Amino acid sequence: MKETIDAGAPVLVASCDSHTSPWPTQLRECCEQRYLDDFDSYYQNCQVEVEALKETVGTGPGGAYALEHWEGPEHADFDYRIQEMDRDGIALEAVFHGTLSGYPLPFHSRFAHNRTQQDLNLEAVGKEIYNRWLAEAVAVAPERFIALAQVPMWDIGKAHKALAAAADLGLRGINFPSPRPGFIPFYDDPGWEPFWSTCEENGIGLFTHTMSAGRDPKLGTLEKPDPVWIVSLEQGGYLGRSALPRLVFGGVFERHPGLNIVFTEANGDWWSATMSEFDSIYKTFKELNSALPKKPSEYCASNVFIGASFLAPFEAERAVAEGYAPNVCWGRDFPHSEGTWKPYDAVGGERMTQLQLRYAFSSIDTEDVRLMAGENFLRAVHIEPNSLESVVKRINAPTYYDLSNSLDSIPEGGGWLSFRTVGAWG
Repeated sequence: MKETIDAGAPVLVASCDSHTSPWPTQLRECCEQRYLDDFDSYYQNCQVEVEALKETVGTGPGGAYALEHWEGPEHADFDYRIQEMDRDGIALEAVFHGTLSGYPLPFHSRFAHNRTQQDLNLEAVGKEIYNRWLAEAVAVAPERFIALAQVPMWDIGKAHKALAAAADLGLRGINFPSPRPGFIPFYDDPGWEPFWSTCEENGIGLFTHTMSAGRDPKLGTLEKPDPVWIVSLEQGGYLGRSALPRLVFGGVFERHPGLNIVFTEANGDWWSATMSEFDSIYKTFKELNSALPKKPSEYCASNVFIGASFLAPFEAERAVAEGYAPNVCWGRDFPHSEGTWKPYDAVGGERMTQLQLRYAFSSIDTEDVRLMAGENFLRAVHIEPNSLESVVKRINAPTYYDLSNSLDSIPEGGGWLSFRTVGAWG
């Protein structure tokens, strides 16, 4: 018999999507002495690119808001972040790099085709610097964050070593890029097996953010960047999920049932069509049956999650109707201008994030709200809901009754994708 949820109970809300960008001065404190000259030179050279980015950000959607908060505390002050999580009612949050403050990770080269082995070695060092800083940053409240390590995925051996170091630091996920043929080894390569085992043993999740597929260096330059809508189409959608076929059909989930992946900002109606396509391939090519005892859709149901940042009501309703609500994870995309967070009370003292939660879930039964608002994400990262019970009681968590109240109208000043009415982008 299904347990009835008390409408007055607080909802455990978790966000699969937030971002941070430490300032160079913060990262410098985590840099080894032998790399300090390289570090200082790199960030001096970055200033031109930072200023150029600032010019282009102001012309895009949400640009005025991004510029207003260009140097705000939301980028790298985790005491401030926790304060805003409490006000928004967020118990747990995944943390990617990248807030549009303008500063890249140490030694990162925007144009991958120009990177030498020396560049790659330095870039791997830069990822170590960032991971050390991130571990220190989330240590203020480690139970509240799934901090995502940066790993040099172009070299399996170095990636595994960096993964083990990240686990020792207490980081609980990795930023997992989409395949990049000729640069990152395919994810069904047998060489990855120790890597998957270490992820599984430490409960480390894979997180792929849309726009992670890499860019053709001919598409856009620093002087003339591509329009955001071109980049969104080319780097979002299927390319943002292109690791999935080899993880499924390569038997990675069969051999590592505790390994989970979250595709973040993967909004849209792709799940059912993808499951149908995968199962059709499985049915047609009989040799797959010996390698995969279960249908591809079954592996996806247990190991794959949709990171549905700023979930729209039509997406939540479709997930319930088509049976994949247990795989949908809500996100607020803190502190991006397209997301739900705003550092002020929006209407009648209510936070913009909680207005967006009402927008997404007011037509959804409480059991499915419970899953999509937070517990699916906890399952993805192997956390028991009761471990956050005291946090949920203490913060400004909405109740199920609150979220059942539909909005009279879309509020002014929301993130430019927070209250979508059609498709993944509008």
